[in-house]
Amino acid sequence: MARRHIGLAAFFACSILLPAAALAQDADAPSGGSDEPSSPWLFVPVVSSNPKIGTSGGALAAFVRKFDPDSRVSLIGVMYQYTSTESSIGGAFARTSFGADHHRIVGIAAFGKINNDYQDYLGTGQPLQTQDDLRAVAGRYLYRVGGDWFLGAHGTATNYQVFGADPEDDLVLETLGMRGFSSAGLGAVIMHDSRDNDDMPVRGWFMNVNNLAYREAFGAPGYARLSFALADDALVEGVARIAKLLSS
Repeated sequence: MARRHIGLAAFFACSILLPAAALAQDADAPSGGSDEPSSPWLFVPVVSSNPKIGTSGGALAAFVRKFDPDSRVSLIGVMYQYTSTESSIGGAFARTSFGADHHRIVGIAAFGKINNDYQDYLGTGQPLQTQDDLRAVAGRYLYRVGGDWFLGAHGTATNYQVFGADPEDDLVLETLGMRGFSSAGLGAVIMHDSRDNDDMPVRGWFMNVNNLAYREAFGAPGYARLSFALADDALVEGVARIAKLLSS
């Protein structure tokens, strides 16, 4: 159950960060020779559809700028969506690079109120109406120790609760043992990043090794997670070509 909720929390984070990444790419694109200064403010409608939250519409607003010539594009913004299931998701996010790209900070705070109407809840044959309530924050700090290598730390905290639409649904949840959870974790990050662009790179390679330790002292079951990601020049260029094709 906790894994399902963690996966949904990750979906909410992607719902916020993926449109933001697209905005950052557009903001970093050449202006086509125009001498007019471009506005650092971006606003875009957001529309999506998936089986979990239905069809949703909303907006994303962001402030985009480079803090210095040698840093990456920084992005700070907010997003909100309302769905056909009368659910709401939203949050605030920041991806910053400063000090000649020696410091990188990423942060996100998300919330969601998701209404669910199950005709057969998880194959039990039991109809059920629930409301999922999500509160989550995550952050990461990286420092360039030399060349394209970074060291840093990150942390995350999530509170995910499940409520029945009425006392009868609450009783079903209690009988099935389906409840929410709270978790928090801290960990270390080792990263190599020689990509020429965060969002649509065509050169360079990327590697990220990190762990997250969830401890009972943080209000979470005690366990640890290790993650590894690697992308070389060929994969980076292939992803860039696909992205350009989809955006054309």
